[in-house]
Amino acid sequence: MKKSPPSSITIEEAVSRMVNMDYIPTGFSLIDMAEAFLEEAEVDYQNAKVDRVPPEDLKIFALRVNVCTSRHLLAVCLLDHLKQELANPKTSSLIISPETTSSTRLELKSVADWSEEKYGISIPDWRILGDSNDIYSVDDVTEYSYEAAPSWATVTIKIYKEYSVSCFIGKEQKHSHFRSIGLMGERRNEPNFLGGILLGLSRGVKFPIKTNPECKDKTALSKIRKALKSLTGISEDPFYPINDSDGWKPIFTLIDDRKNADVRAKQRAVHVSYQDVENYQAETRYDDYAETKSFDDEDDEAGVWLDENG
Repeated sequence: MKKSPPSSITIEEAVSRMVNMDYIPTGFSLIDMAEAFLEEAEVDYQNAKVDRVPPEDLKIFALRVNVCTSRHLLAVCLLDHLKQELANPKTSSLIISPETTSSTRLELKSVADWSEEKYGISIPDWRILGDSNDIYSVDDVTEYSYEAAPSWATVTIKIYKEYSVSCFIGKEQKHSHFRSIGLMGERRNEPNFLGGILLGLSRGVKFPIKTNPECKDKTALSKIRKALKSLTGISEDPFYPINDSDGWKPIFTLIDDRKNADVRAKQRAVHVSYQDVENYQAETRYDDYAETKSFDDEDDEAGVWLDENG
């Protein structure tokens, strides 16, 4: 199922599409996310230098930094250009939508025409025929149709033994596996960092554990959303806006069903932490994630939180 097209769009939403940033967590900006991906690339590059990786491999890390730097700069410049255009409406081809209230909204077709004319950046599914709101159909490109889209509130995701996954959307069921949606490690038959986060969320562990999310937390959430979109087909934000007490809390129902209900009930009183994340630390450079040490370490932040709230 696919969602209906919006009738107008904000400046930031327009630039997000131009730089292909299709998910920005509620409460954060396009520039926040572009900076987060850039910082993550820079950290990985510096870690690679410390690890003395071969020059040909180090070049790959350096290229990633260059691309993230260019994307960040592109986003900043496009935002500035749009704002300058709107400051001179008589000479601009952009059309302000009548839906504009506290923030400026632009008509889709004018944005698509402006983007292609000024920069050769094509947004084919924003081409509008005549005065109607029908979207010009471009197979495998547009995400829009007139079918009613399911909401995350109707979704239940269950994690089973050996990390198979079932997704329930109303009467529809879909079965998959952590590996199929990018949540398994490449060298180990265990969940990767992202899979560890999802498992933690299924147990009620706050993410991020710290009050202020770091750049790696923002990029991790973006990647988890991609995995969830792959599983469900829903492109909307699957998480409530971040807050100090809950972190990012899933809108959908998430259940760790790897053991039966009786066993799970007994384990509610047992100390739980991010072992899945720690197991994957050897494959990632997220060694300082939430100052995680071990499930068995009663002093780690997740353990303290669970001891107080479990």
